[in-house]
Amino acid sequence: MMVSRKLRWLVLSGILLGTCGLPGFSEAADAGMHVDQVGYLNGYSKTAMVTDTGDTDFSLVDAKTGQTVYEGKLSAAKKDAMSEETLRKADFSSFNKEGTYKLRVGSRESYDFEIGDNVYAVPAVETWRSYTLSRSNTPIDDPVTGLKVKEGHAQDRQAQVYFTDKLNKKGDRLDVSGGWYDAGDYGKYVTTAAISSAELLLAYEANPSHFTRGQLFFPKGTQEETKLPDALQEVQFELDWMRKMQRKDGSMFHKVAGLAWPGFDKSPDTDTQERYIFGSCTSSAAMSGASFAIASRIYAPFDKAYGETMRKSAERIWGTSPRRRTPSTASTKARRVARVRTTRARTSRSASGSPQSSSARRATRSTRSTSSPSRTASRRSRASSPGTTRWHSASSLTSRRRMPTLPYRQRSRPPFSATPMTSPGRSSPTALAVRSQRTSTLGPAQRTR
Repeated sequence: MMVSRKLRWLVLSGILLGTCGLPGFSEAADAGMHVDQVGYLNGYSKTAMVTDTGDTDFSLVDAKTGQTVYEGKLSAAKKDAMSEETLRKADFSSFNKEGTYKLRVGSRESYDFEIGDNVYAVPAVETWRSYTLSRSNTPIDDPVTGLKVKEGHAQDRQAQVYFTDKLNKKGDRLDVSGGWYDAGDYGKYVTTAAISSAELLLAYEANPSHFTRGQLFFPKGTQEETKLPDALQEVQFELDWMRKMQRKDGSMFHKVAGLAWPGFDKSPDTDTQERYIFGSCTSSAAMSGASFAIASRIYAPFDKAYGETMRKSAERIWGTSPRRRTPSTASTKARRVARVRTTRARTSRSASGSPQSSSARRATRSTRSTSSPSRTASRRSRASSPGTTRWHSASSLTSRRRMPTLPYRQRSRPPFSATPMTSPGRSSPTALAVRSQRTSTLGPAQRTR
């Protein structure tokens, strides 16, 4: 516990220093000195890139005393196509003394950076806190950053549905308060909510001992009385909003936003335009289902009822997902037999040394076309009809004709189904979560494939 408290105060002091700023540290930094300003971990690779000025040596200097603590050789100069710079690499991986340093090449110096065993502590907390400070419908008075916002977009409690379908009518009022604002605007999107919450939950699951209560220094009024670690409490705020975006049939609305983009001079509490609920997106629903499934297993040890709620939300989405069409066994077998017969016929002609002449092939095609005039006429009629779009069917799978390219809004989308999916080979929401877990870069390294 003492270590945890010490780490929290260390992080808080780091945030305060970063917020208040220490301008003297970076005023003389050279733009051509590219170092990792987050820092370098002891025992791991430590490299920096510098623009080529002809110098071949580099050194590390103590940022406080200016004393040289390490010297090394730069790599050969090499043109980098992406940055369009000629660069040299400085490798100081063997240096493992904790402290704050600068990279020096000739008369040039870099921004200061840290080397240590816990250089990611402050950036990690700052990153997690950015979600807290992006909460909507929440008064924020943060003593760490000085951010003060009254309750933003209170009108989300009475947002209007912007469209009419079998589930809602345009103008219906729904409570979709809560959730995080998107990056750079005041919209709230289910797609980004689903992937963000899932990745954060997987980060927790990979190293649960790294997440504790009191770790994120919640502003007054945002922390609830709960046994949850701060990280899970923050993600729960987003999950609760996602549940409000779930529709009667289990599918998901797409986003909440106003009709106009507010200017940069508008804070959340001064953007008073009407707010609307837009769209219903299949991919957003699938991602939300996976996020709910992940949440069900992570929250269950802390709150069994909440874990069960997450599981039911995931299963509702799974029950409304569009069915995957699979060809019948009979049609698949028929096509397979036809391919085998065609291959045998071609092989037989090739072996006999008497390939069918071009005149014979034309005669065969003529015979085929005249053998079914009604079908031929029907095809010609459909092809010549103006505005007719020809779609692939089971009988046209072997056709060489290309499907017409339609504008995006004219492309058909599979509707939601009100019945659970029963197609063979489909996985449950839990299996979806497992697949998401395996493909995530934040998942535990020991998971089996």
